[in-house]
Amino acid sequence: MKVSRMRCRAVLVLVLASSVLMTGCGDADRTPQERKSASGGGSSPSVRDGAVPKPVPADARPPAAGKGSKDPDDINGDGYRDLMLSVPGPAPSSGRVDQRFGVLFGSARGLDLTTRAVYGRSDLGLPERTDPDDGQGDYLGVDYVHTADLDGDGFPDFVTTERVATGRSVTYVAWGSAHGPTGRPATPLVLPPGAVVTAGDPLARGDFDGDGHHDLAIGGGSAAGPDTSPGHVRILFGPFSRAGAASRTRTLPDSSDIDLLAAPVDASGAHRATPLYLHHDDDGEQTAGTLYLNGWARGRETHVGNAVEFGDFDGDGTQDLAVSDSGSRNNEVEPGYEDEASHAFDGWFLYPGSGAAPVRHEEKAPGDTPRLAIDPDGDGRDGYVAGSGATLTYVDGERRAPVAHRIPARVDGQKVSQSSRVAMPVAAADFDGDGRQELVLSCSPDSASSGVTYWWVTDVATRRDMMSFSTRDFAS
Repeated sequence: MKVSRMRCRAVLVLVLASSVLMTGCGDADRTPQERKSASGGGSSPSVRDGAVPKPVPADARPPAAGKGSKDPDDINGDGYRDLMLSVPGPAPSSGRVDQRFGVLFGSARGLDLTTRAVYGRSDLGLPERTDPDDGQGDYLGVDYVHTADLDGDGFPDFVTTERVATGRSVTYVAWGSAHGPTGRPATPLVLPPGAVVTAGDPLARGDFDGDGHHDLAIGGGSAAGPDTSPGHVRILFGPFSRAGAASRTRTLPDSSDIDLLAAPVDASGAHRATPLYLHHDDDGEQTAGTLYLNGWARGRETHVGNAVEFGDFDGDGTQDLAVSDSGSRNNEVEPGYEDEASHAFDGWFLYPGSGAAPVRHEEKAPGDTPRLAIDPDGDGRDGYVAGSGATLTYVDGERRAPVAHRIPARVDGQKVSQSSRVAMPVAAADFDGDGRQELVLSCSPDSASSGVTYWWVTDVATRRDMMSFSTRDFAS
């Protein structure tokens, strides 16, 4: 079975937040051409303009209960990948946009717009929020939740870190079932002695030791340090007990001030260890990281580069890491950043999943570096989506295919800015089980104060849209 990937964290920052790790001081360092491309400005025959995607059908039904699978994104365990996304919930009295955790379920015919579910905090058994800045009532966005089958029953569980009434943070597990979250009170995760977490700390899932059980990698501090420092990454190995305790734990060395990126979990049952990348935090400048492969051999230091993506780019059955220059820079005038331009590089570095020496690939076109890996033809070797905005392109060897989508200049009678019109790549996944991955794109027009977003599921091989929809009325 082809390893499938899906990184749906938040509804639109999720692509570049997970596969292009960039934290900058604005875009003042970008050229006018780069800004124009990213915003979708100008005319381009490669951008697919079309009507505004219609809302999902009013009639909806729950999915059939499955028998369980090894895919952490198969919510009902029926053997088909599901799509998770944030959707508008009922508007609270304060007028702030409300959100819920939405799921479109996969099937032999792909994603089914009429088979969907919507979950709020109460469905996950989470305590009431104490900070109104974190959302109110039943607010629950996709960016708050990670899915992994921690207890090994074949159904993903839901993991989220919350601030509680005492001011501290707790990581909770809402146990899953063939019908989604059970609704019972969520279980606090048992952390190693001395470990503390804060809402917003990095968290990644995977089978990091290759034993067939899902594990968690959690960044956090130590209670003994000032402000819970120094930071550490702790690996909590599954299976977990229903009391929230891991089978064993491990702390990685020298892992403060990092972000985490894990390769897709191998859901085939082959028990391949999931690679994990610890990327050093940045303030816009390009930074390096440490790559762990093959069940925790010694970590390998990588070249600097804030654009990082896992994929099987050489087709050998293992997950490789692509590292490239995201283009961001630290514009602060202070020692250490004067020669940033000298560290810029074209092309990208491939760190093979086999552990072989890294290979440098040259750019064949501006911005021709991996942003999202995808295998649309099922041949076992990933191509990738490159570029941004109007230049979004699928690359596979010498082949180039434009995949950019754009909504009209006016939506719901309101003008949409150029920067909000162009869709961003969100995920690559096989929703119908045919071994070929589809590309998921989404955009959020600035006029959509209701939180409505617009989505496309595209067959990259044929350049045919399999479906499009908006999240309006998704939770109705």
